[in-house]
Amino acid sequence: MLSAHRVVCPRSTCIAETSPHVITVAEQFHTTHPADRALLAVSSAVRRLGIFLALGATSIDTWNWIIPPTPDGMVIEAWFPSMTVSEQEQILETLCSTELSPVWSIDQTWPRGKRNAPPYYVLTIEGAADIQLRLFQS
Repeated sequence: MLSAHRVVCPRSTCIAETSPHVITVAEQFHTTHPADRALLAVSSAVRRLGIFLALGATSIDTWNWIIPPTPDGMVIEAWFPSMTVSEQEQILETLCSTELSPVWSIDQTWPRGKRNAPPYYVLTIEGAADIQLRLFQS
């Protein structure tokens, strides 16, 4: 998706800045995410990749969230070398900033799994599919 995004945004004129709510042509034809609401979720996640990296993420992975009630959502896993509670709060606060568009908000927190995994955050985006965010310490 990032390669397709760069093709659509030549000469450093990024559609994320000029038209943040518009889904690009490449995103419309990405067969993995058929619904418009899922395309908007993917688009907003691509626009936030730099935030994850700027806050120290060493690895980022994404895939479709196919579990009901939102089978067209997505999962984002981000790994950080270290992450205190305050750093985790800063990551969430930055990703959910009202200065970014579309705005992400934390809808709910899922408890830790049986494998001693961190809690999962369900982020909602107005008009888009939900995103399940998993923050890990490597």
